[in-house]
Amino acid sequence: MAEWAADWREAWEAAAGVVPDQRQRLAYLEQATSQVYGLLNCDNYWAALAAVTEELLKISKSYTSPPIVCRARRMGECVKTVRIKRGPQMTDTQVRNQIRERFAQIARSPRTERVFSVGPTSAKNLGYDVDEIDALPAEVTESFSGVGNPLALRELAAGQTVLDLGCGAGLDSILAGRRVGPAGKVIAVDMTEAMLDKARRNAAALGISNIEWHLADAENLPVADGTVDVMITNGVLNLCQDKLKVLSELHRVLRPGGRLQLADILLHEDVTAENVAKLGTWSD
Repeated sequence: MAEWAADWREAWEAAAGVVPDQRQRLAYLEQATSQVYGLLNCDNYWAALAAVTEELLKISKSYTSPPIVCRARRMGECVKTVRIKRGPQMTDTQVRNQIRERFAQIARSPRTERVFSVGPTSAKNLGYDVDEIDALPAEVTESFSGVGNPLALRELAAGQTVLDLGCGAGLDSILAGRRVGPAGKVIAVDMTEAMLDKARRNAAALGISNIEWHLADAENLPVADGTVDVMITNGVLNLCQDKLKVLSELHRVLRPGGRLQLADILLHEDVTAENVAKLGTWSD
């Protein structure tokens, strides 16, 4: 990722250096910054990002158009806030451990979660079938931590092989296992042992035996090349530190014509510095 940061900075400097118009330069900077926002999980890009922050603040002081001044200042302040919140003092290992601890706690004691919605009510609010959720034991749904309903994007077919990346306590895996039937299978992967243990118990209690459970990271999937028909994931990619590596892994394991059904969250450009500071922790 350090190499990416160096390439990105070189490209930005080349683009900005040949464009004397400050309005156009700001457009370049906005584009570059938005790209960096998508990689807030990287410890090594702060050096490159610092140059953008400084230039944004310079433009905000020298350009007289109020909208551009306001936008440049807001972007610069937001970047600085994020740097303070998630600076390089957090190593990749610390970030990963923070995520594991957060979701292990949700597996053990879901009612203690106060920041985001979990459980059956959240699942129903996100579009899961109410009758289907209500028919499941409480242990199956109480630790649900998804942000959407990837299964609603397209129906699964009997006999398909489904990869559930970040299976959590197993709700999506169990529903997928039912849909693909005994001729199909689900490969469920999670990095949190407490969640995976709970998912195994939940599936066993329901008599579902067509699910393989794997404790693994998204960057190194224990799945053979070209063996998956459908990949589902629910609120996981935003937590992954090397998103390009994860996407590469997903491409590797999907069959030709296979598909990705993804529910996740994004950092929108209208998010303020205050929102980033309040909601910007890794496990949130």
